[in-house]
Amino acid sequence: MSLGLLASAFVVGVLIHNIEEVAYLPRWSSRHNKWYQTVSGRHFHFAVGFLSLLLLVFAGGAYWQGPGSLWAYLFSGYAFAMVANVFVPHIVASISTRSYMPGTATAVLLNLPLGIWFLVLGIRTGFVRLSTLYWAAPLVAVGLAVSIPLLFRIAGCFLPNVSSE
Repeated sequence: MSLGLLASAFVVGVLIHNIEEVAYLPRWSSRHNKWYQTVSGRHFHFAVGFLSLLLLVFAGGAYWQGPGSLWAYLFSGYAFAMVANVFVPHIVASISTRSYMPGTATAVLLNLPLGIWFLVLGIRTGFVRLSTLYWAAPLVAVGLAVSIPLLFRIAGCFLPNVSSE
């Protein structure tokens, strides 16, 4: 499979994952707030929508700017973040709450294999250099993780706090 086709499959997989989370995670979080912060449906939808748009921007930039570009590392870092997301919070939360955290199946079945495959093929084909990816991927992942509460706050300024239940 070509790297471009694999990147497209990864994007589709993440978007499917995000749809599953949007549909079920706010209600799940309200029942498991001992382990997981309850999130407003509208605030969560805003954050997921923004992060989905960011994925598309990173993918488009990587496609247009090509190997070794800042965009290639941003997109690869996003892939790394989604691989990490399989474990934290999805698998950890599912085990600790003894319930299915929405998004776990799509994370395990789509994001994990497609993300790892993309990263490995990206390194093998020279799309990104491993030496740079070592520090760039965790930096992007931390940036994405830190952006989530910020996006909730931004959504709180513009959207009423309405539960999705």
